[in-house]
Amino acid sequence: MTHHLWGDEFDWEGLDEAGNYLRKRCRQFARMGVWIKEKYGSLRVSTTCAYFTEYDFIHHIFYPGYVYYQFPKWFRVWIDWPFGKVMKHLGVVWLLQRYQHAVLKFFWKRAAKKWPHISDEILDEYKWETGDGE
Repeated sequence: MTHHLWGDEFDWEGLDEAGNYLRKRCRQFARMGVWIKEKYGSLRVSTTCAYFTEYDFIHHIFYPGYVYYQFPKWFRVWIDWPFGKVMKHLGVVWLLQRYQHAVLKFFWKRAAKKWPHISDEILDEYKWETGDGE
């Protein structure tokens, strides 16, 4: 695990740019709202509200990564949840989650290639979050 403290000779701006790159690309290509932050000079990626689920399916399309539901309550109860249950039974949710996971892995590795001098810091949580043994 890499570890940096403020005042260390380290490319803090590069780490911030890499996090923004990952966040923007996941939102752009997979409608996946990941939360990015820096902690001790390493990139932390949270997928708490990122993946499509059967609940709030339509909400994830328009507002990826939002915790607070943006539509009226009646829309959630009468449209969004029933539609999400249909999408789950058709296997669409499973396919979308696999696609989102692949996009996350792809752009996470691409960020490490784009900023090779801090690739260890970018990939610090990669194994844990993606389940890869790479």
